Amino acid sequence: MERATIIDDWSEFTAYDHNRSRQAAILGLWDLCLGGDPQWLHAADDDYSIWSFDHGFWLAGEADWTVASIERVGDRAWLQELDARRLSRASLLSTAEAIRGLQIDSVEAVVRGVPLSWDTSQHEMSELARVLCGRAPAVADRLDQLAMLSPHP
Repeated sequence: MERATIIDDWSEFTAYDHNRSRQAAILGLWDLCLGGDPQWLHAADDDYSIWSFDHGFWLAGEADWTVASIERVGDRAWLQELDARRLSRASLLSTAEAIRGLQIDSVEAVVRGVPLSWDTSQHEMSELARVLCGRAPAVADRLDQLAMLSPHP
């Protein structure tokens, strides 16, 4: 990406390059994974398409997480300042369906890819997968509800 704009307010380029759809998926993952410290990269030469980077705070925000700390969150909302009313209704609904369909074996396969050198054990990763799958139904329900607020098809 030759020219990029880095911002922490994702709404600036929502109307560009299908970002209303892309951001629906980001919103779902943000809630599911307890995201924090939003940093968005927009490709200036690609109609400001949105990308996420610096994923270090995607789990439990800016705090060091433990299994106990993310279990305490349970299935409560974690949307923070991301405004779903700017997003595509259809994309919010399809993201909800995808999150609702998450299976523990698929999530475990992803978290097994986290290097042990990152000071996490396989047990912690398995527990993280369990917590994320436990959050999935409530996250999907919230996305369904948010979709009804969106004026964008």
